[in-house]
Amino acid sequence: MKLHPDLVRKMLLEIEDLPYQEDYTLSAMYLLAIKNGYDDKAGVYTARKLSESGLVKGGFPDYLVIEELTFEGHMFLDSIRDESIWAQTKTLTSKFAGVSLDILKDVSTHLIKDYLKLN
Repeated sequence: MKLHPDLVRKMLLEIEDLPYQEDYTLSAMYLLAIKNGYDDKAGVYTARKLSESGLVKGGFPDYLVIEELTFEGHMFLDSIRDESIWAQTKTLTSKFAGVSLDILKDVSTHLIKDYLKLN
């Protein structure tokens, strides 16, 4: 199954918006995927990969909920949060068949630093 960066971003944004101590459920994962034009299984797959990557704290593989973003999850989301930065990041990386989440973070961070004249 393919990991969709747009779905990763949307899921992280939804998880961040959860009230404290409210879990991101299996049905929320399904709905987000379907609402954004993906197969419902893509939502669960994305959530599993976010858990494996350490971007979220959750009950995988024991039960299918996500509790919250980790510190690394917040840092990654902050690098891709801005719509304009995200659009530029996708444009720059679209030349390749695929790029890792780390590369997406590096590209978006570089764009932010350029904008702030920190490079």
